[in-house]
Amino acid sequence: MQSEEVTVDKVKDHFWFPKLKSEPIPKNWDKLPVKELVGMNFEKVAFNDNKNVFVMFYAPWCKECQAFFSLWEKLGKVYEKHESVVIARIDSTANDINVLLQERNPSFKFFPAVFSEKVSWVVSYDGERTLEAFTEFVEEQIQLAKDLKAKVG
Repeated sequence: MQSEEVTVDKVKDHFWFPKLKSEPIPKNWDKLPVKELVGMNFEKVAFNDNKNVFVMFYAPWCKECQAFFSLWEKLGKVYEKHESVVIARIDSTANDINVLLQERNPSFKFFPAVFSEKVSWVVSYDGERTLEAFTEFVEEQIQLAKDLKAKVG
């Protein structure tokens, strides 16, 4: 009995792959101190082994989230010129991503600059929500990422 050749198109014909929703990538999304992520650019930015990325997941209608926008902008300005740090945000109600989010909005996740086939993880932030506390957390995570990257090599 001869079997048919398996191709990508034949697999797609037999299986349904869900499409993740995404807003369009905003023009100049990466020009401001806080980078505006959407589903289509999230993985490329967050899982970058040269950048430490701190992301605020928000819902635009959430009053608590709106209250953090100016603080998040200040944090973005602190790291605006830093080569290895990106401060970003994403509307989690309009964009699907491949990261499990179980916290309510706003939530804060750090993606260290060590993503590779060997190591990948996301660090949830649940500390004090002040500029000083966020900055201290980012600095600690940068050092941990450097140390781990040196070990994994």
